[in-house]
Amino acid sequence: MGLEGKNPKPGDLIEIFRGLYKHWAIYIGGGFVVHVTSADGIAGVCSSCSPSVPAQKAVVKKELLKDVVGPNRAWVNNVNDTKSNPRAVEEILRDAKNYLGREISYNLIMSNCEHFAKYLRYGIPESEQVTDGLSIGLILGAVVSVLMALVRQ
Repeated sequence: MGLEGKNPKPGDLIEIFRGLYKHWAIYIGGGFVVHVTSADGIAGVCSSCSPSVPAQKAVVKKELLKDVVGPNRAWVNNVNDTKSNPRAVEEILRDAKNYLGREISYNLIMSNCEHFAKYLRYGIPESEQVTDGLSIGLILGAVVSVLMALVRQ
């Protein structure tokens, strides 16, 4: 499907919707992104990691945006610019390029593709899909507990 909305500029975050999760990358220009992927080349390492596995290895790669997006939907998502100041584009690009080819630890909860991309843009590794997922899990757990208590009465 490709990139929706505006054309990316160097330093922009790219969010790629892949059904149950979102893959993240940083646009570096010329049609390329830098992102965290599995060491075996399967794009979107996010899908292959289990939260029960403490850490897996991933690699930072430079690839064509169109190849990383594939048949999925994607868009520029710099929505956190309102709460966190983005770093200078030169710094984002320098650090993105310095990570190329590095093998890094990957963990779905603590260190995923979104953490990496947002670290490059803002200097702060965070993942809203993890935060949102944990919040939903806590809410559902509370609802189930209340329902179980009502059933027992």
